[in-house]
Amino acid sequence: PGAVRFQGRAFMLDEDVIRRVHPGIGTLTTWAKMQARFAKMGPVSFDREYMCRFPFDNTTTAFDMTAWAAAESPAEILPDAFGLAYDVAPDGSSAAVCAAWRDDAGVARVTILEHRQGVSWLPRTVHAIGRKYRVPIRYDSIGANHGPGTEIQRLRGVTLTPSTGREAMAAAQAIVSALNDGNLRHFGQASLTEAADGAAWRQGDGGRYFARTASANDISPMVAASLALWQADQTPARKPMRIRSSNA
Repeated sequence: PGAVRFQGRAFMLDEDVIRRVHPGIGTLTTWAKMQARFAKMGPVSFDREYMCRFPFDNTTTAFDMTAWAAAESPAEILPDAFGLAYDVAPDGSSAAVCAAWRDDAGVARVTILEHRQGVSWLPRTVHAIGRKYRVPIRYDSIGANHGPGTEIQRLRGVTLTPSTGREAMAAAQAIVSALNDGNLRHFGQASLTEAADGAAWRQGDGGRYFARTASANDISPMVAASLALWQADQTPARKPMRIRSSNA
């Protein structure tokens, strides 16, 4: 057996088992190349490509918690413009509203604005934030998110932006990549850290999502944070207003 690292975590590979399942080692490829592919692909893609199976548990965590701990920084106030998003747990037991933005150096900041049990509080809360700061509200247009979205639309006065499945995939990968690259900061909020600690991957067509039901903890804060960062990255920076005097 040998240890191979992927996204900061060490995985033990059983060479005898892998050779038995993939007999091309020693003829078409080498054990060293297989280890290198695991380090690049990770356990989910590696299992699908070379072990002829889909991973069946939630041990493939999405976040390197050592890097997460190192990314904690003092809390900051919201800037003039930021990405705003919400997410509801699949069973409607809780919901989260998050904001995200990037500083002048391109480093992302993510923060929870609200995270509570239930969902009845969500529409008016997120509507009030969106209207106050004049920012769009993004959400993943699946399951339990639809009901609050309909209520927010009825309240009017804000822009509601549904995300496609591919956008949700891209948002999840973007926040994990930002952390791995040292370009993410969070403010040590317990529910966001719990979401990061429990988040697992779910493989989809053409990519992977955060696994809503297979994750160990409530990940609605992390889903909302990823969509908020995605929204921030899709929103052009506001240009300062120029006032022209009539007295030339």
